[in-house]
Amino acid sequence: IREARLCPLNRLRETVAQVARPGPLAIYCDNGYRSAIAASLLKAQGFGEVADMAGGFEAWKALGLPVAR
Repeated sequence: IREARLCPLNRLRETVAQVARPGPLAIYCDNGYRSAIAASLLKAQGFGEVADMAGGFEAWKALGLPVAR
């Protein structure tokens, strides 16, 4: 997804400082499981507007939404 940043869940604590603050964040993974965990962790760290993208990247592609290469 355009302007997305890779932030693997297993490295979230290390890379959380790279995530832009303030402002809304949309979190996603391939199918939505890890992103739900990441969104919860970010909210607990004080990030305000955090949304987990339902269905993940697979749902995004299935809807025919733009994919950056």
